[in-house]
Amino acid sequence: MNRFQDKIEKAHSTARKPRQVMKFGGTSVGDASCIARVVEITRVASRDYSIAVVVSAMGGVTNRLIEAANQSKAGNESAVADIFSELTKRHDEAVKALIHSAAERHCLQAKLHDIFAEGQRLCQGSIVSRELTLRTLDAIAGLGERLCARIVTAALVETGVASEAIDATELVVTDSCHGAAEPAMDLTRARCQSRVLPLLREGILPVVTGFIGATEEGVITTLGRGGSDYSATILGAALDADGVVIWSDVTGLLTADPRLVPEARTIPEISYREAAELAYFGAKVLHPKTLRPVMRRGIPVWIRNTFEPEEEGTKITPGGPPNANADGARALAAIGEASLITVVVPTVNGVSGTSGLSEILARTVATADAVQADVLAIWQSSLRPSSPVNICLVTPSAMATRTVVALRREFFPGQITKKADAAVFDAAVSVITLVGHNLRGVSNIAMRAGAALGQNDVNVIATVHGSSECSLSLVLPQEGMNRALVGIHRELGLGALPTEGPPVHGDENPSACGRASRRRQTEASATVFHTSDLISNPTMQLVGKSADVRGTTSGVPRMKGKLMMSRQARNRGIAEMAADSTAAAAEREILDEATFQRMITRERKRTERSENPFLLMLLDLGHGLPSERQGQVLRKLLTALSSATRETDVTGWYWQNSVVGLMFTEITAEERSSIVTTMMSRVSEVLQSNLSLRQFSKIGMSFHLYPEDWDQETAERPGNPTLYPDLIDREHQQKHLRITKRVMDVIGSGAALLLLSPVFAVIALLTKLTSKGPVIYRQQRLGQFGETFELLKFRSMCCDSDPKIHQEFMKNVIAGTHDGKTPDSDKPVYKMTNDPRITVIGAFLRRSSLDELPQFFNVLKGDMSLVGPRPPLAYEWEEYEIWHRRRVLEAKPGITGLWQTQGRSHVCFDDMVRLDLQYVKTWSLWLDLRILMKTPRAVLMGDDAF
Repeated sequence: MNRFQDKIEKAHSTARKPRQVMKFGGTSVGDASCIARVVEITRVASRDYSIAVVVSAMGGVTNRLIEAANQSKAGNESAVADIFSELTKRHDEAVKALIHSAAERHCLQAKLHDIFAEGQRLCQGSIVSRELTLRTLDAIAGLGERLCARIVTAALVETGVASEAIDATELVVTDSCHGAAEPAMDLTRARCQSRVLPLLREGILPVVTGFIGATEEGVITTLGRGGSDYSATILGAALDADGVVIWSDVTGLLTADPRLVPEARTIPEISYREAAELAYFGAKVLHPKTLRPVMRRGIPVWIRNTFEPEEEGTKITPGGPPNANADGARALAAIGEASLITVVVPTVNGVSGTSGLSEILARTVATADAVQADVLAIWQSSLRPSSPVNICLVTPSAMATRTVVALRREFFPGQITKKADAAVFDAAVSVITLVGHNLRGVSNIAMRAGAALGQNDVNVIATVHGSSECSLSLVLPQEGMNRALVGIHRELGLGALPTEGPPVHGDENPSACGRASRRRQTEASATVFHTSDLISNPTMQLVGKSADVRGTTSGVPRMKGKLMMSRQARNRGIAEMAADSTAAAAEREILDEATFQRMITRERKRTERSENPFLLMLLDLGHGLPSERQGQVLRKLLTALSSATRETDVTGWYWQNSVVGLMFTEITAEERSSIVTTMMSRVSEVLQSNLSLRQFSKIGMSFHLYPEDWDQETAERPGNPTLYPDLIDREHQQKHLRITKRVMDVIGSGAALLLLSPVFAVIALLTKLTSKGPVIYRQQRLGQFGETFELLKFRSMCCDSDPKIHQEFMKNVIAGTHDGKTPDSDKPVYKMTNDPRITVIGAFLRRSSLDELPQFFNVLKGDMSLVGPRPPLAYEWEEYEIWHRRRVLEAKPGITGLWQTQGRSHVCFDDMVRLDLQYVKTWSLWLDLRILMKTPRAVLMGDDAF
């Protein structure tokens, strides 16, 4: 009884403690001595807090794992073995130093060796296939965190702290964007509450792996390099923690990079906004996404040094320190390797003047966004009705090449390369960003920074203000960055110990040197897009601050221009009653979710017949606004949008009370750009006028065109599930049946692979003996919603065969111009016969359909199903009419289907599509079984296969 009471008291005591998430980075768990230090820090903190720990991999381990993955893709089996041997030895040494019990040590090492074995199996698969998918890379890269979590857990238990290791794949639910996954916070919160909170209440300290997560289906993903910080704040927000502590090898956020500025000092306290700007503009201490989850809940974050735990480090809070309202710079961030890209655009499609600039800027940013390039700054250098438009933007150097290529395609499609090269070019630059409070309100901040640059003989290419008021960026030549950093840091007094607020204020006068050198400064005006300004939803906005600047720098063209500011809401109180009346009328006309989604489906089907595209705009209001506030914002949005819509356009709830949709019907390609630009401008005005930055960060805006553009040279572009709400609803309604279908696929493909393994061996041997080349042929195909995957077949053609023969043939088949007549058949045939590329054994494999057997691996992986439409090639999809595409979009592809059992190669393409659509419309498990039972006979007959 006493023991039971002690347990209850312990649980209550634990529940009363503040809840804290502590994250330890790679250097903090670099070896046994570092892990022992982490254990001591955690043990001491657990006296006062209910602790959950997040750990990275041991220092350098993730890099070695990624190297092993790349070596496996290259087929270098010995290099992979060496890496795993080295990592195994390193982890075993840490275990031996930390765990004294032989039995516990042996048990822990067995767990670690199982994880290493899993990694080696993954690498072996890549060695065999000579392929490294992002999915496999994520699974390999995340092994280090799983290893470290178990070692730290065992070390805590060794010191008497009850602990349990948890893989974040059990907790953090993400999308399927491998390498840079985003969390689904509602699902993550539910899992954390059910899995982690009970442990905390029982006094058990959970040790969670950072960096990794998993999709709802359990597929491992990663949050991106440095993502363990992000993992910690995700966990902190999900657990409603009182604070998150990120332990690393630096003592908080510093006023500058100490490697470049020796006088840099730690910032005691800083706001979310300022810390986010520092992370975005080059500060390496924080992952750029780290603050997203905690900002929504106002959870403070500390940055502390594992090796100097007595130091307080930096505290990051919603509003910053008590004197945060003092205007001025608090820190400097720098990106040393950036590129200034200049686009010389003549009047496009007759567009000129200020209205043309908005469209060109929007196209420029959209193009950069399409290739996932961060735009650090953007401006126009001149704009007259008769002259070219010079758009200048800055991106990190690593993203410059793909950005330049994309811009050439956007503005100069089909032109000779030399002309495009002359119109789009880049130059090496650096970006120094001053971060602080209300930098726009400090009249001489740019002047003082310029004074420091002039003193150090550094020219400025451009001075730009961000869309928030707490950043000011200077674009300058790379060779002057280090001198500029030191000079600005000293001029602004950032190295001095803080007294009352930041050291730089608007009433301070520039130095005499600054006044003398002011004429030297290069200034350019800018319209700025800073994607960091929208922490939660990177919706584009046009914002800026004018600056009077002029000059040149070596290798960079002279730029002079006028800043284009965003159109803020002017005269907010004008015609309030009329606006409210218009908004109320518009609000009454908004359709409910079910009706609006039916309208989307109907419009999509109409477009399939008429080929007149429609555009869907979605505005995600999120759940962060109070209901009364959301209603006010919605009314004003509807008012602003109503004047830009036609009677044929439709407004409704895409997701009830969360996402508003606006559908523009029967638009032309030319109208698309103007609609997007107008809607972005109007929505941004309303949101900025009525919401705080925190509320605004919760709003997302996206545009979806149907039918989607297809650019074979740019990328395989998947279909957009957003435009198929009927399919999503159908999948949800048939969820249990779909699960059963997947079970059938796994069991069926697994059994087939097992039973047919002798056949595989014989075919492989015959293929190898009769022709040169690999046994397995890998081909990129399109799955559901156009997502690409690698289809496996036994090779039936000679290596290096020209695909143009088949491409031209299928073009005629899809267009209906192939009559199907062949000398070998009385029936029409719609597949190539007597293909000169086919090998002797290949002809037999095709006629018997044995070349398709490796596709059971595709079924086992989940890329295909046993039954479904056949997956097309990309160049076939390019020739499809709109209605043809439904065969790809509406179902997962299969090995067999109605087409294979009802005529196969004797069925024309349009009829094949109709059979596929009939299958989708009438699908049931019984239909699948019937098709599977008919397939062997169709295969054995063989007269339909070529």
